[in-house]
Amino acid sequence: MWEGISVRPSKLMSAVAVSAALLLAGCGSSSGSSAASSSAPASNGVADLTADQILAKTTTAAKAQSSVHVSGKGTSGGQTMGIDLQLSKGNGGFGSITLAGDTLQIVSDGMTVYFKGDKAFWTNQASAQAATLIGDRWLKAPVSNASFASLAQFADFDAAVGQFIKPDGAITKGEQKTITGTPAVALVSTSGSLWVATTGDPLPLQISNGKPGEELTFADWGKAVDVTSRIPAEKDTIDLSKLGG
Repeated sequence: MWEGISVRPSKLMSAVAVSAALLLAGCGSSSGSSAASSSAPASNGVADLTADQILAKTTTAAKAQSSVHVSGKGTSGGQTMGIDLQLSKGNGGFGSITLAGDTLQIVSDGMTVYFKGDKAFWTNQASAQAATLIGDRWLKAPVSNASFASLAQFADFDAAVGQFIKPDGAITKGEQKTITGTPAVALVSTSGSLWVATTGDPLPLQISNGKPGEELTFADWGKAVDVTSRIPAEKDTIDLSKLGG
């Protein structure tokens, strides 16, 4: 009975991963609050660098962190999409990916990826048969499983952060504004802007495509993330690596 849906998870995960990547990958357009006030903390110097130098600095600063909370929403191809992920460097992460109103929960400890959708999710994104067979259980697979690699990287700190802040082409240095309470400078690509902090560590703050409410925000850099307590109990999982087919 599993043979009939054994291919669907691969197709589904690829669709979710690609759709989310289309929404959030690359540098998103400008969005933010008013210009920084004169009482702002001392500059970290990145605003005086070239766009490529700023990107190198912010990439290094981001990957040196131990954790981050990434969240955002938007539209692509007429579908609403969003993510809310808490990532711990070397330890995996957890959160959710939403596609057209259907939400998939994801947890990874760096070795195994677990994901769970409700009945509506599996019915709409796979089939009614899949929804019945899976029920309220989590599916799990090794992160090395090629069919789920695109999904697993959403709960991998280095892979996710690296992909999110990777530009989709040439970049230029843009304006300076206060983003989420921090002075920032924009790195502008054809699809929008990546905002980088100009005080403290030059960390990524936000990606925007210029549409109100459609931003990807980076927060809680370095804050402890407890992945272990999120791992589902064995009795609540279906091990895809043991199904065959």
